[in-house]
Amino acid sequence: MKKTFIYFTILLLNFSLYAQSIIKLNSGKINEENIYIVEDELKILSSKEDAEFYIEKTFQYLLQNLNENRFYYEVLRKKENYSVQLFTRKDGTKNIVYLNFFILDYKAEYFNTTQVVVWDGGTNFWNISFDIQKENFYDIWINGF
Repeated sequence: MKKTFIYFTILLLNFSLYAQSIIKLNSGKINEENIYIVEDELKILSSKEDAEFYIEKTFQYLLQNLNENRFYYEVLRKKENYSVQLFTRKDGTKNIVYLNFFILDYKAEYFNTTQVVVWDGGTNFWNISFDIQKENFYDIWINGF
């Protein structure tokens, strides 16, 4: 009985620490000044609040799929440090929202017009696409991995 209680207590403690880490990962958000709507071919991003919807949806997806990729945890941990560029496009029959996340120490005017592309940098630079009709994410690319 004593052994069972000890195992149960350890299990409960681990679950509590895990829950606290998930809450921390899911809290906070990207500053509005770090959101760049670069191209809106589909005319669905009329404000930064519209963009925040897709950004939060992206982080929820990563949180729900932590076991799929060991880098998702690191991305979620850096959540508040990212800037993000959003593009909406028609790709064949798909209507997509393309999100480009990056961490840079400076802000450049071209962030509003030109996609930031970096060929390395790990979880500091990554992107993902969202299919609006199917409501699913695909083509996540974490640079250098």
